[in-house]
Formats: sequence, structure tokens, C-alpha cells
Amino acid sequence: MREVEARLKISAVDRTGKVLANIGNKLKNVNDRAVGFNRTQSLIMSQLGYMARYVAPAALGYEMVRATDKAGNFEESLFNIQKKSAASAEQMGKLGDEIRSLARSGDVVSTMDEIASAFERGAAAGIPLDDLRNFAKLSVQVADSWDVSAEDAGNFFAGFNKGLGIPLKDMQQFASLINDLADSGISDEKDIADFIDRAGASLKNFGMSPNEIAAYGAALLNLKMPSDVAARAMDTVTGKLLAPENLGKNARTALGTIVGDLGKFAKLTGNQKLLFFLGKVEKLSSQKRASLLGALLGEGFDDEIMRLVSGSDELRRNLEMAEKHTQNPSDSIAGVSEKKLELFNSRIKIMKNQLADIELSLGQRMLPMAEKAVRGFSKYLADSDA
Repeated sequence: MREVEARLKISAVDRTGKVLANIGNKLKNVNDRAVGFNRTQSLIMSQLGYMARYVAPAALGYEMVRATDKAGNFEESLFNIQKKSAASAEQMGKLGDEIRSLARSGDVVSTMDEIASAFERGAAAGIPLDDLRNFAKLSVQVADSWDVSAEDAGNFFAGFNKGLGIPLKDMQQFASLINDLADSGISDEKDIADFIDRAGASLKNFGMSPNEIAAYGAALLNLKMPSDVAARAMDTVTGKLLAPENLGKNARTALGTIVGDLGKFAKLTGNQKLLFFLGKVEKLSSQKRASLLGALLGEGFDDEIMRLVSGSDELRRNLEMAEKHTQNPSDSIAGVSEKKLELFNSRIKIMKNQLADIELSLGQRMLPMAEKAVRGFSKYLADSDA
């Protein structure tokens, strides 16, 4: 038997080595990036921790400055009220509490500063201290309804109180009439109030009631007459009708031609006298109307009175509204205020007022210390300068 020796040669291609090497390299890169990320994260966190040591005190310091500033402004507002009211320290403490309680009550959306301004307007008008809260509450409610500032509303009511003699207890009804007159036409409440503020005293002296004055203002504004022009026109014509004996010869003759017997005309008063005069002018021809009004009033305001005569239906409509209000007063201001309080934005403002009151409390606690520090630093500066 022969023995045969055989050799087997095997060759293979390594197809996995490169893949495994690539995977290993990628894992290494991932690991390197992870290490780098962890280092960066650690650095960021350490920086944030470092910053936090200063951010919190800075925020607290800022809030302390805000609170102290608010307390200082409130103190100044009370000082301004005291100047105009001559109230004692005890009375001022009570007024301060009333301002704050009204601001956080949820009954109004005006800020504490606006409420304090309304208190100041009332004090300047001589409103009794016990009535200042009601005066201020009405002012800020009307401010929202009429789209004016609380200070402007307070000025209007102070004028109505002094110029027209309207007591505070009747002021809301009068404001509601102005509101109703404006809603029934194209005039704005603030323009009617401005007319009353300008012409009210002279028209009251002529014999008109506050409600009649408001009706004339609304009618003239609805006839596209600016409030200041309307007020001057009414002041001029009523002044001439009130004292015919002071008129010049031509003006007196013109008035006699319009109204007839001046003796009988003189016995009429107020709105009755003016309506009689306007009714007589309305019956004249356009040419004679222009001629006689020109002689009576001169170049000024004859056009405005002719416009009022032409719009006599509008005047009568507003006077009728005023008469109905006198018999059965509305309270539309309260209704508007209640509806506005239901709005989301109003709730937000009320919440801000309540937060502001908390901030004020904090500021009032810190104010004595802040004042002492300021005085000390001021003394140091004064000594250094010397």
C-alpha cells in the first residue's frame, strides 16, 4: 500500500475587521463627545450657581426699591390731599386707609394713583372729608364710562358742585343723564361735560336747571358744534336776553322786532325765555332771521344760533329726555360700571391693584429705614463737599 501525503492551503478575506474598527472609532468619538458635553454642562451649572448667588438678591433689591418708591409716592399724594383739605394727621391716616381699601375692593378698576388724584380733586373742591370716598368712587367709575382720567372726572364734578350747586348725593344721577344724552346722539359724554363746565354757571344765572343745561349741550354738540364754541354762543345770547336794557339801540330794536313786547318778555325766565326767543326766530324768513340776529349778536355767534333754530327738533328731543330724567332718574352709570367689572381685563387690573397694595405695605415698612439711610448719606455728601 502506498502512502500519499497531501497539503490543503486555505485562504480567506477578513471582511469584519474594518467594520469592527470603524465601530470602535465611532464609539470612541461618542465617548469623547459625551465627556466634552459633561464638562461643558458642569461648567454651565457652576456658572449658573455662581449667578444665582447674585440674581436673587438683585431681584429682591429691585423689588425693595419699587416698594419704597411706591410708598414715597403714596406719601406725597396724601400730602397733596392734606394741603387742600387741612385735615389732621389722624384724618389723613383714615383717608389713606380709604384710598387703599377702595383700590383693592374690586369695585373699581382705576389704579391707586388715580383714586388718590380723585380724592385730591374732591378736597380742592371743598367736599367734606367724610364724603371724599364716595366722590372719588364716582369719579373713577365715570372716568371708565366717559373715557377720561379720574382726575378730569373729578374736576368735572368739582365744577358741577361749585358752579351748578349740585350736591354729591345727586351727582351720580346727573352723570347718568349725561351718559344717556350721549348714548342717544353723536356727542360724547366728556364733550357734554366740558360744555357744562364752561357755560354752566352763566346758564344757571340765566335761570336754567342743570338738567336743561346738559340737554342744550347735547343738542348743540349733536348739531356738530364744538363744545367751546357752543358754550360761548350760549353765554352770549343768554347774556343779551337777560338784560335787554344794556343793549345798544340797534340790538335792542332787533330784539324787540323778534320777541314783540320787551316788558312781557322780561318776565319770562330761563329755558322758557330762550325757547320763546328761538320759536320767534324760527318763524322769520331766512333773510330777516340773518339780519335781525346779526344786529342783535353782531358778527359773532349769529350762525350758531341759526343752526340751533334749524335744529329745534333735536333741542326739543334732548329737553324731553332731561324732563323725563327729572321725573324718573336713571342710574346708567352704575350699570355701565357693573358690566365693565365683568370683563377679563378688568379682573386683571383689579388683581394688579391688590398686588400693588401688598407692595405698598412692604414699602411703608421699609420707608423709615430708607429715609434714615438717605438722610445719613446726604449728610455725608454735605460734609464731604464742605
